[in-house]
Amino acid sequence: MAENLQSTPPFAMLRKRPQGGTMSLQPNLTIRRGDTVTLPLTFTDSNDNPIDITGWKVYFTVKKRDDEAVDDSEALIVKDVTVHTDPTGGITEIALTAEDTNVLPGNHLYDIQYKTATSDIKTVTSGNALVKKDVTRRTT
Repeated sequence: MAENLQSTPPFAMLRKRPQGGTMSLQPNLTIRRGDTVTLPLTFTDSNDNPIDITGWKVYFTVKKRDDEAVDDSEALIVKDVTVHTDPTGGITEIALTAEDTNVLPGNHLYDIQYKTATSDIKTVTSGNALVKKDVTRRTT
């Protein structure tokens, strides 16, 4: 059974195949440094029925292109999601704060993975993460 991940901008609709299959689309992600960003995600099966993500953990990571660390200790952005918007409806979101996105501007790499309640781990998508400079630096 194929699984889909649907999202709204800054992503297009993403599709993946189970058992280590390949993505049909690897989108770029654009973030403005210091901005609050919400990445809504919906997991559905090949018939567009929601997948129950109760007990899942979703991981979002952005790293510099030359990051060769064996762990995420040097990652620019690390976000773990364990509380989902509508878990039985397959809906969650990655909420990035202004502090999360206040990182070095440039063309980096990102991925989104999940870990199921039975400890299966899958990469949903990966691609380029462009962090653009912001102009206004004061927020108070």
